[in-house]
Amino acid sequence: MKPSKMTKLLIRFCIAAAVSVPAQASESNLLSISTQKTNEASAQETGGFGAGLIVGAVLGGPPGAIIGAAGGSWLGHHDTQRTNAIAAKSAELSQKENQITKLETELSVTENELANTISRLNADRRLATMDFLKNGLTTTVYFRSGEVDLPSQNADKLYQLARLLKDFPELHVQMEGHTDIRGDVEYNQHLSEMRIETVQSVLEDAGLPEQRIHCNSYGEAQAMASEGDNENYVFDRRVSIHVSLITTS
Repeated sequence: MKPSKMTKLLIRFCIAAAVSVPAQASESNLLSISTQKTNEASAQETGGFGAGLIVGAVLGGPPGAIIGAAGGSWLGHHDTQRTNAIAAKSAELSQKENQITKLETELSVTENELANTISRLNADRRLATMDFLKNGLTTTVYFRSGEVDLPSQNADKLYQLARLLKDFPELHVQMEGHTDIRGDVEYNQHLSEMRIETVQSVLEDAGLPEQRIHCNSYGEAQAMASEGDNENYVFDRRVSIHVSLITTS
């Protein structure tokens, strides 16, 4: 079926409207940036109107042209809304990225400040410890009669002492082993040596180098409790640990 004269006229009108859109868009370049955005949106809607008009005219004659024009105008307006939404999301994303960059910078500054604070605290702790130990420190580990094993609480204290000494190579460790007067002299000498080895083993297991530990075993030679003084024998069954600063001549 051949198109009617009315249909042909509508098609010509639509083509003329569609062709005029670029010209209108070109002329709008002389306006401000805000006016350009308005004209671009208008151009999109006009283009949609013209395209819809043509398609509607070809497919459905004059009624189709009217319906097609309305649909094309809606599509053009919808495209403008989508473009504006994309631009808004891009701006929001850029803002979030700037916020993240700012937070990362602040975090880096905080980490540096924390590291400096820890360094100062460690330096102060070291000075305080060295000042505390300048006159030396003595601690004593006691044993049960005839035994060389350490009670668990004494082992824990020795581990703590060893961890402290590891950080201060300027400190010298001197250990002395003793027994009470009961028993054979040779047996007591060996017993004091075994007690020294027990304490030394705990210190070394905690990380204190062997070369920093110096030992002497005295057996019963330096016992303080007299024969029959059962209450004070416990103070003779000991290993004394003396910590002092290494002095250089």
